[in-house]
Amino acid sequence: PDYLPGVLRATKRFPNMTFVLDHLGLNGGVGVLDKGMEDWKAMTKRLADECPNLYVKMGAIEEWNGVDHPAECIRHAVSTFGTHRCLAESNWFVSTGAYARAFDQLRAVLQEAKASDDKVSDVFRRNAERVYGLQTKGRTKRKQ
Repeated sequence: PDYLPGVLRATKRFPNMTFVLDHLGLNGGVGVLDKGMEDWKAMTKRLADECPNLYVKMGAIEEWNGVDHPAECIRHAVSTFGTHRCLAESNWFVSTGAYARAFDQLRAVLQEAKASDDKVSDVFRRNAERVYGLQTKGRTKRKQ
């Protein structure tokens, strides 16, 4: 998307501040990938490489206009930012009820990548604790 160069400039200008890129930078409205998936991949790779103070939230798949294969975007984010800089997101309260789709696709990509339980916990809990200064009581069991 056109605003990602601005994200790059801001995160580099303030290296001691933590930034979080919402929805992998994919919810910029209709035609968010008009310039192509490869342009988005190149820009997010650059963000990952040049901005260690930037994390990415992965969710709101239902709002990724023009993205036909969300798993490809999630795979790219996990491989470029690493599990230590990716956060699962629910997009609550904007998209109530759409959580399962985003979480299931994210979980599937992490399983495909053979991510350890610790790395999965990073994405689904620990990174948010670190970035937002949250305190939790530890791992919670997922309802079946």
